[in-house]
Amino acid sequence: MSVTNFTGEFIRWVSKYKFVLLASLFFYILMHNLPFLIYRRGLTFILFLAIAFFYRKQIVTLFRETQGYYLRTTLYFLAFSLLIKVLPGGYFPPFFAAIAGWTVQVNPDNPIVVPGLKLIREDGQSIWYSNGLTLPQNFFTRQMKACNNASDDELKSCLRYFHHLYIYSFPYLQQGKFRSQRYLGNWFHPAHKPCRMYPYREFPPESIVGLEYVIEKYDPDKQTLLNQEKVYQYNIQDEALIRK
Repeated sequence: MSVTNFTGEFIRWVSKYKFVLLASLFFYILMHNLPFLIYRRGLTFILFLAIAFFYRKQIVTLFRETQGYYLRTTLYFLAFSLLIKVLPGGYFPPFFAAIAGWTVQVNPDNPIVVPGLKLIREDGQSIWYSNGLTLPQNFFTRQMKACNNASDDELKSCLRYFHHLYIYSFPYLQQGKFRSQRYLGNWFHPAHKPCRMYPYREFPPESIVGLEYVIEKYDPDKQTLLNQEKVYQYNIQDEALIRK
């Protein structure tokens, strides 16, 4: 098919289904601006249910005319997968605000323990290395745990990678956004794990002299720092790894 024919077919297709396209776009924008997940899930279910109803004849024809065992099996599998995803509670855009129901039981008598990686500035000040810096890689805490349990050489390799990633991401961080948000901004779906933006513009790459892994304990009522344990420190200039 030539480009001209393809363009003509595409324009005819858009003209034929413009109502569905506009309605889908409207619902999608609406869902992204609703504060509660239950509303988003309900609207998505209604939207796909309406599309399936209006195009029920075309859907039935598609299943009837599809020939070949493997092709039909693939089609049925995709249809079943889509059905699961659009049912309220399914994992499908825009339901990227993590899994509802995940909670943490906190004993009010025990301090809150916060482990993590920090960047060290030349004046001794430090700042948390956010989970969002590794997006869309995700599962930063699992990767960090694996690095901590590895040999010194492998741990150094991980820390070099995190440092280079920070340098690469800094042009976006100083604008107050993560590298993964460079095109879509806040429309980029949130991380699987919560992440926070810190004032990284105050920590330019040329001022970073090292990274350290710490375990901090906070008072659950006053939310003040009780103590800090430094597990190890990595110096960037001489690549020295100092375990505490």
